[in-house]
Amino acid sequence: VGGSTTINVDIRVISATNKDLPSAIEDGLFREDLYYRLNVIPIHIQPLRERREDILILSDYFQKVLTKRVNGYEKKTFCKSVQQALLSYDWPGNIRELENLIERISVLVENQTVGLHDLPDHIINNSCENISTSVTSVFDSGIGFNQAVDQYQKSLIFHALDETGWVKARAAELLKMNRTTLVEKIKKMKIEPKSEMPVF
Repeated sequence: VGGSTTINVDIRVISATNKDLPSAIEDGLFREDLYYRLNVIPIHIQPLRERREDILILSDYFQKVLTKRVNGYEKKTFCKSVQQALLSYDWPGNIRELENLIERISVLVENQTVGLHDLPDHIINNSCENISTSVTSVFDSGIGFNQAVDQYQKSLIFHALDETGWVKARAAELLKMNRTTLVEKIKKMKIEPKSEMPVF
């Protein structure tokens, strides 16, 4: 760039950036001639927070990569509360942050089912903030107190069951309630493993 002699080369340049290059050109931080030399076929890839439908697909893919790379590694299952936490997190570190998390889980989590407590605090806290937001939205939804309480109970029980692999005794212990009481509530609320996670 900027030379007076033509040099013939047979290469293809693939470049990537997370910067706004047109703005950088205006600010004098990036050369305009270099920008137009590189900007032949631009491809805009949205950040992970703008394509949340890819989060679980990528999580599964990174686990498959680990099964090939790490001898003896078995793919883990994410309980629904973990899936929900991953989907609600904004991923400021984008795909690399997700890949690093999957690798961290593969090393530190011994169980085959990954629970919410296995996630880093900042992802768990983000999930809790979303729950707080949903609580305040009850006032705008028009539902009554009893219905709101029922929905919250169902969500709480479902999360406890999901977290403990649907072992009722462990879920009851987690909820600090009698197992018989828990079983009665499960039947009354028609909570099943195949059900969608209740949103509250």
